[in-house]
Amino acid sequence: MARARQAVVVTEWTNLFVVLIEGDFAQPIDLDLLGMALEVGHLTGKQVAVDVSRIQTMSAEVLNVLLQHRHRAGTLPWLVGPLGAPAARRLEITGTLPHFRIFPALPEALDCSRDG
Repeated sequence: MARARQAVVVTEWTNLFVVLIEGDFAQPIDLDLLGMALEVGHLTGKQVAVDVSRIQTMSAEVLNVLLQHRHRAGTLPWLVGPLGAPAARRLEITGTLPHFRIFPALPEALDCSRDG
């Protein structure tokens, strides 16, 4: 019997809505779940952060979902790492790296969300 996997996990903090993504995100349902999680995070009124520390690469499709969030919410989600080299390279070659606020780990993002 195949074990169900969770590709998207959300946690909510006082000032931060965190979306943890993991795995290879090869399935369209994963991208849909990510998009829905980002939308729910936006509806909370909190800063949305996506923890990308458990993915090795950032596909063009994942990046597209993150960029679409800007059109809906008016801002990009924060990214929480550490970013793998392939993910950082994807952001660099697409020219999107300077547009994202990137934190080395969740505690730093939590501290920043408390500071306003």
